[in-house]
Amino acid sequence: MQTVKNVIIGAAGIGSRLGMNMPKCLIYVAGRRIIEYQLELLKNIENIRIVVGYKEEEVIEVVSKLRSDVVFVRNPQYAFTSTMQSICLAVNGLNEPFVMIDGDTIIDQESFNSFLGKCNNTPIIGITKSTTEDAVFVSTENNEHGDLIVTEFQRQEPKEYEWTGICYINQEHLIDKNMFVFKSLERFLPIRAEIIDCLEIDTQQDLSNANRRINSSLMFNFKKA
Repeated sequence: MQTVKNVIIGAAGIGSRLGMNMPKCLIYVAGRRIIEYQLELLKNIENIRIVVGYKEEEVIEVVSKLRSDVVFVRNPQYAFTSTMQSICLAVNGLNEPFVMIDGDTIIDQESFNSFLGKCNNTPIIGITKSTTEDAVFVSTENNEHGDLIVTEFQRQEPKEYEWTGICYINQEHLIDKNMFVFKSLERFLPIRAEIIDCLEIDTQQDLSNANRRINSSLMFNFKKA
């Protein structure tokens, strides 16, 4: 039984590495904006909060046409703050666990549903097969119950899996500082892991790869525009 009621999407950043002069959540991939894929994914989640900053009016306009009950959280200091600080703004007054998603990530529906089904008041970290050398890699092992767990985050040595930016946590796992979210989660390791099929659109190469994989149905079964 799904227990997740809250999802926070971090979409305040500039996305300078992609170089398209727009928030990454508004980028078109295989004919649809990233945020469209995400909102379709989250259609059964009752409380969605999106942190906006860079070109916030454009994000608000697009999202509001897709779903009218989304709560927008402004981060006017988006150019000088981290995703962590954006998420901390969004969880203000939220006393329940939540799923965190980056605004540049396209997630396979079946894979995400499986992840949600495992969320039950204990933290979970979403991991995926490593595809690049420039990733936050995770070391994993199986615990005594046979569950896959994350034991370490690191960038130096490539591993089989990498951090997706997706997790199920609560406020106590965050630190309101200019730092990476995974650095805060390190304090609580080991944490249970779930494998998620997803694509992060961070560079032009990522965008080309995502277009190819979705258009050819190599990974996802989304409806095309």
